[in-house]
Amino acid sequence: MFNKAKKLFEDRIDTSLYVGLFKKIEIDIMYAIHEKERIILIYATSGSGKTFLLNVVASKIKEKEDFEVIFIKNPLQESKQIDTVCQLNTTKHIVLFIDEAQLLDDTTIEKLRMVSDNKSLTLVLATHEFKAKEIFSKKHFKGRINYLIHLKPLNIDQIEMFISTKLIQHDFGEIKFKKSHYKLIYKFTGGNLREINKLLYRTFDVAQYLRDREIETKHILIAHDSILQSEFDYEKLLKKYQSRQKIKYYFLAFIIAIGAVALWRFVPKHTTTKHTTTKHITPPSALPKQSTPPHASNNTTISTKHTHHTKLSLVPMLPDLTAQPHPSHNTTLPSTPPSQSHIHKTTAHKSIAIKAIDERKVNVADLIKDYNQLPSYDKAIKIANIYISRHKYSNALEWAKKANQIDPEKYESWYVFALSLIHLNQKKKAKKVLQAYIQNYNHNKKISDLLRSIDE
Repeated sequence: MFNKAKKLFEDRIDTSLYVGLFKKIEIDIMYAIHEKERIILIYATSGSGKTFLLNVVASKIKEKEDFEVIFIKNPLQESKQIDTVCQLNTTKHIVLFIDEAQLLDDTTIEKLRMVSDNKSLTLVLATHEFKAKEIFSKKHFKGRINYLIHLKPLNIDQIEMFISTKLIQHDFGEIKFKKSHYKLIYKFTGGNLREINKLLYRTFDVAQYLRDREIETKHILIAHDSILQSEFDYEKLLKKYQSRQKIKYYFLAFIIAIGAVALWRFVPKHTTTKHTTTKHITPPSALPKQSTPPHASNNTTISTKHTHHTKLSLVPMLPDLTAQPHPSHNTTLPSTPPSQSHIHKTTAHKSIAIKAIDERKVNVADLIKDYNQLPSYDKAIKIANIYISRHKYSNALEWAKKANQIDPEKYESWYVFALSLIHLNQKKKAKKVLQAYIQNYNHNKKISDLLRSIDE
């Protein structure tokens, strides 16, 4: 059983083993291609699943008749194929997938730029995380990247979904992992997909060798040692594991013994002493008058401790600045792909309660230059807010859209967009934008307040 299950986690590109781990990002890319956006950039650390994701999307796009799909694994080794793309004569929309995009030289990039200017072409690029800024800085790509997607490492819940779904889909549902196992896998791999596959493959191999029927913690630990030491002698690794366990038990017993001795030596001892008493015959007249002791009351006084409960304040987590748009919700700002939606606005449209911006100290040109070098949601929304404060509402609209393209779930871009429309006397359009946000995303009080202020 384990011998067959481990093949599901081999280090190979097989789209039939896809379990929808990147479903949201996949939908975003599909939407951008359908909208014929020019450049989509995906960046992540090595082993995060960039190549696998590109293959999944490419295989689905190939099924559509109105697209010409070309996949380049290594630009250095397949430069001739890029030249073929430049000379390709087709009426179809060309979708060019390029893995390891950091290997593209300036001459090739310029060719692709010229083709994209004259033909219907979408570039889907994948690169290493530390090379993303370098690609951004290339003059050929400045202002041309429409979608920026950061593929992050998996968290514990995603690791659990990935493993359990894959096993169930391929009829290995009887193989169970405990929550502690998923935490251990995350600890050893950091959520890196390639490392997860490698560790699981070796874990199943160890379980098969030991002829066990269930996955145990020792299988994962031995598998991890096997990877670190490049050791395949599982018997030798098992003996090392058992030795470590014995040392742990002895150490634990030693600590318990030390604790027991400490208690015996330092805890005060309660000793009883015998008192010898001599009876004295005392005349009754010499006896003191004894007051009748108060009768014990049946009423019991109960002292109660008042527990003071501190209300837990839930501090919102700041979202990832490179999150993707959400075409699956089918809600976008007018004439824009799925946009973003988060701005710290707190009042109705007559005043915007964000951090006060001293216009004398803010140079918008510098902010825009910084944004063009490395776009982010925060930069775009800050520029939009400055334009709002300066009553340049058309400019604010434009920057709200840019922010929204990077992350559509944040409410601020929707708020600024609608607020700008209100100031431009387009209240009906603003109302539709706010209603679309409320219908497709979580309820937001500020969005609702602004919507009510339009109706008043």
